Amino acid sequence: MRETTLAADDFIHPLFLLHGQGVRQEISSMPGVYHLSIDQLAAEATELMELGVPGVILFGLPEHKDPVGLENFAPQGIVQQGIRALKAAAPELVVMTDVCMCEYTDHGHCGIIRDKPERCRGKCLPNAASTTTRRSSTWRGSPSRMPRRAQISWRHPT
Repeated sequence: MRETTLAADDFIHPLFLLHGQGVRQEISSMPGVYHLSIDQLAAEATELMELGVPGVILFGLPEHKDPVGLENFAPQGIVQQGIRALKAAAPELVVMTDVCMCEYTDHGHCGIIRDKPERCRGKCLPNAASTTTRRSSTWRGSPSRMPRRAQISWRHPT
């Protein structure tokens, strides 16, 4: 007897975004999954919606890495551009984003490293909140439909 059934509407599809134009490079460790430039997202969104996949999660590859992962917070960051392109192509598509900073920092850690070693002590959460708020403000939908956790004041990390 089958206990679990899965359908297309049970899944979210990962999208890996990078700068450039006309880019669709297969990721060797994940056959059938691609690095995509922003101009490729409308076609991808259309195909996903036709297949019945209701949502995506975006992972960005920044143009430049730095100690604090500035592109993660930038209005023109790769993920922010991706959100705008996907929502323009398929407004009903659910768009989620990864807020981890490891891909954006030159040291590869998930948070900001300070000169003096110390525990996070609440300093990491504002960074994640800043990223979430910056990305949610990218979406031009009704604020009442925005997740409550995204309706917070934006503050740049220090």
